[in-house]
Amino acid sequence: MIVAKGSVQDALGFACLANLRHGKALTREEKKKAICQYIKLNSKLSNRLIGDHVGKSEGTIRLYRDELIDMGELKPEEKVIGKDGKEQLAEKVGAQNYAPDPFEEWFTEHVTMGDVFDVLEKELLRLETDFLAKLSPILSMFTSAT
Repeated sequence: MIVAKGSVQDALGFACLANLRHGKALTREEKKKAICQYIKLNSKLSNRLIGDHVGKSEGTIRLYRDELIDMGELKPEEKVIGKDGKEQLAEKVGAQNYAPDPFEEWFTEHVTMGDVFDVLEKELLRLETDFLAKLSPILSMFTSAT
């Protein structure tokens, strides 16, 4: 058990991080829910800083924050605290405007569960089967012509 001084908000934020990092594999939806809760509890932090805390990219955090704002669960911040500890205008946060890597979340989930190679092997076998099924009629045209 860890005992530390802090607010209820600090305790909830710590609980969100603990839920993301414990040994039991979470579903994608459970991870997203924990991250969104962490964003709501720490809305004054920059997307990059929150991403560092929860192990996700700035773009993913920006996407989740925008969804929370669109749903009315979070109000936009005018200023946020960056990685350097300084307050900055929220518009300047994540100015690169890059989209989150759609493969990142899938890969992280399967690496955590330890089945990434099994999943990739099954997908390769599926692609090979599809390819051969499409190629077979073409090859039969050449073999039947001789």
